[in-house]
Amino acid sequence: MVKQFLVILLGAATFFCSSFTFAQTQDLKTIVIDPGHGGRDGGAQGSNTREAWAALEISLKLRDVLKKAMPNTKIIMTRETDELPGGMPNKNAALRYRADLANQNKADLFISIHLNASAGNQRYGNRVIGSKEVEYTAYVGKGKKRKKVTKTKTVNIYEKYKLPQTAKGTQTYILARDWYQQKVKEAANKVGNDVQNKDSAEQDLFVADPVKARILASQYAKYFFQKSLTLATFCEEEFAAVGRYSWGVLQRNWEGIWVLQATQMPSILVETGFIDHDEDEAYLISKKGVEETAQGIANAVVRYNELLKANSLEGNSNADKPIVDNKSLQSNYVPSILKERKNEIVKTIITNSNEVKVSFYDNAEVDGDTISVYYKNNAIISYTGINTRPVTTMLQLSAESPTGDMVMVAETLGLVPPNTALVVIETGGKQYKINLTSTFEQNAVLRFIYQPGAVMPNTL
Repeated sequence: MVKQFLVILLGAATFFCSSFTFAQTQDLKTIVIDPGHGGRDGGAQGSNTREAWAALEISLKLRDVLKKAMPNTKIIMTRETDELPGGMPNKNAALRYRADLANQNKADLFISIHLNASAGNQRYGNRVIGSKEVEYTAYVGKGKKRKKVTKTKTVNIYEKYKLPQTAKGTQTYILARDWYQQKVKEAANKVGNDVQNKDSAEQDLFVADPVKARILASQYAKYFFQKSLTLATFCEEEFAAVGRYSWGVLQRNWEGIWVLQATQMPSILVETGFIDHDEDEAYLISKKGVEETAQGIANAVVRYNELLKANSLEGNSNADKPIVDNKSLQSNYVPSILKERKNEIVKTIITNSNEVKVSFYDNAEVDGDTISVYYKNNAIISYTGINTRPVTTMLQLSAESPTGDMVMVAETLGLVPPNTALVVIETGGKQYKINLTSTFEQNAVLRFIYQPGAVMPNTL
């Protein structure tokens, strides 16, 4: 109900918010750095370390680098030792403490540091390492002549072995756009009349005028999303610049996003690498890895800060304009996996609708195929298994950006390679079914072109 109410009021939001500006004319005042997990909550486990410890080392180095780069900015740590933040008794209490600490200090940015783990890096297979002769009992003959005899046969000897680790590299998460209703609620409780030099929301307008407060809160949700996207993109660009394998920016919309939805400021969660990938783990616990990772995030924050001060994210006299132009922001950035593999355009689909619903199914035997999907270089589905139940996403097209490539990437090939999917596309009142195949060498691409008024065929 709240969501419907906010959608109805969005048309009026420009009028109300035109008296507010979101320009940044000085350095960010406060940044909260949050090393994930801690203490009894060790997080993911690697061969040589655990996530809580490695995240703390990177976070402490990030703190030091930012203090030198931005001496006028206050840097707050949610924890500085290998304990749960604030001495909290459990993980859930610690999560709330992290968000409360940022909100109470009116932080301008919240940066949570983590290390990833993947079931794809923990898979085992069986292989033949030899053979042996074994005896077995069989019956021969019929009737009175039937008798038991001992025979021999050759059988394979198997050993269990760990399959190649396929998941590595960096990911930076922001709160998924469709989860920003919760962010609206958080922002609505702390909306300020004057946010000239602030990225945090302050006073409670619901008492004075609940309608205007909800409109402004909706604007804040959009504002937070776009600024979070900007910083996250800068982080991934910095990681890629030093040769890290970058998955790009992903939108997080599953359990464990408390710190992203409950913080009343732009927020990102950085997965600095996969702790269960031997190469990633070794890098992230090395002196070089800790320094490069912290420096990359710090560089992203400095770029973000300078961009704000230059008023490049939004126009002061046009509060209704998007804070980030995604086309210009992402035009020079391509995730590593899209550069390293060949991208084959399977179909070009012309649609008269600016919305496209896409559903992925395993198109044959369900054998453990796992995919990621990118749209306009942004990850919209991340390392997700496909089966008989649909994995669904929505794509947006516009007259200003009428063409968009959707890329299906194979993360695992399942038991029966290659990775194959049945893709069901619904757009402009039509439904199309296309089979896509991807491998570790080649991605499958569907190109969508928006042409208002175009006559769409019944089949492709």
